[in-house]
Amino acid sequence: MTLPQSICDQYRALQRSLESLQVSGTPDMAIACHSDLQSQFQALLATLPMPERQHLQRYNTEIFKELQLLGPDLMRLPLLKPGDKQEQLLARVTQRSDRLQGYIATLLESSS
Repeated sequence: MTLPQSICDQYRALQRSLESLQVSGTPDMAIACHSDLQSQFQALLATLPMPERQHLQRYNTEIFKELQLLGPDLMRLPLLKPGDKQEQLLARVTQRSDRLQGYIATLLESSS
């Protein structure tokens, strides 16, 4: 199924927001970016017509799950002192962000 350009544009905007999350300088900025990202994704889902919603359900479910898991990780970042635990958490945040990027890229490729 080929997605309308407007929907593809919304997913690309979501992708750009994810990139902003990856380069945000402080944990507070990352948390704010994540909050914006969740709002943006919810708005996208709300405007998705039913045929596209059903077609993209698998991808959207995975995106939703990763966004839900990313939030607590970002919230813990400011609480950790620099060291092994913080590095592990940063690695997990990066993995989740990369996974989200991959889902969106795959969604866009499969829908063109």
